[in-house]
Amino acid sequence: WWEALELARKLVLTGAVLLIPEERAFLRLVVATLVCVCYSVVIAIVRPYIRVEDDVLAVATSLVLLLFFLGANWTTIFLGIEERYQGADPADVLGFSSLTGLVNTMISLVAAVLIFFLIGAIFAARRVAKLPTFRLVSTKQQPELTLAHGIKWHLFNSHIWSTGQDAAAVIKKQLMLLLPGVRVFLDVDDLKDIGALEQYIRGTQMVLFFLSQGYFRSKNCLREVRSSLEMNKPIVLVQEADPTKGGGTMEELREDCPETLQRSIFERHRPHAVWMRAEEFQRVSLKIIAEALLLCTPAYMNKVSLPLCIADEPRIASFDFSKQVTVRVSLANPGAEDLANELANSFAGLTVSTAEAADDATHMLLYLNRETWSDERLAEQVKQA
Repeated sequence: WWEALELARKLVLTGAVLLIPEERAFLRLVVATLVCVCYSVVIAIVRPYIRVEDDVLAVATSLVLLLFFLGANWTTIFLGIEERYQGADPADVLGFSSLTGLVNTMISLVAAVLIFFLIGAIFAARRVAKLPTFRLVSTKQQPELTLAHGIKWHLFNSHIWSTGQDAAAVIKKQLMLLLPGVRVFLDVDDLKDIGALEQYIRGTQMVLFFLSQGYFRSKNCLREVRSSLEMNKPIVLVQEADPTKGGGTMEELREDCPETLQRSIFERHRPHAVWMRAEEFQRVSLKIIAEALLLCTPAYMNKVSLPLCIADEPRIASFDFSKQVTVRVSLANPGAEDLANELANSFAGLTVSTAEAADDATHMLLYLNRETWSDERLAEQVKQA
């Protein structure tokens, strides 16, 4: 709608005012001036652009145009006084004794407005850049949030109250902070009719299944699951992994799911996030959810992935070792070599050794799992280390 308003403004300033007779040229300037005033006020209130610095510059350019029209008004009045009232001094009315002084003053005002708002745009951009919000890795700008026609919410948060209510509320709150403008459906905030669950699903762009103990035993949760699958809605799975909070492994959560739904939910390579409560790890979970959400929007639906970052988050690229580090891993320790190689690929200055007697190793990596001590060789190697 903003483009339509902008086009209407341009049509009025460049065409509609010409319908006013030429002998009433001053009225043309008055109408143009009023249009510029109203437009400047609307921009300042509505702030239609995605980036705040664009809003600041839009207000600046609108005020500059307003100053030009005001200058034209004053120039017309100045010349009218000189022509119609012989001997009259325009300075008595306008405060300027010469046209040159009037023009120079308006040019100075225009330059001052541009400089002032340019500085304001720079400070606004720097302030926004420091806000902890999701940004596209490719552009460092906030992603564009769009909704398809007939859709009201970006995300429907499906959960069971007994083991998922607190996490669901946190997910909505954090997404609204990290992804300004996102619309998340949460029952305690948006549910008005429990009988209309299917309609709420229909009006949502993507559905989040918060998987916790009891989720698949809830009749209403199963209604949401079946409606999402029947309507072919994009789905993101969020797993509660903390047993003290009603969580479990994906295998345990899958066993609770009706067999007729298991393949559709767990075997379609759907986005999957493990819900974490420590802030830095929680942001990783939220990043997975946000990326899945954005890939369902009209603006990014043709993309396969959409890497996101947060302005203040630590970046792996900035970490390295000050001196060479050699990590020894045992082939008798299942999983240790894979983890060590992943670390070596991420951090400069780290090498991996699988030699039986790694005398040059500075550290030994011990990977703990159910099979860690299944090979007797590992215990001896740990003793040597």
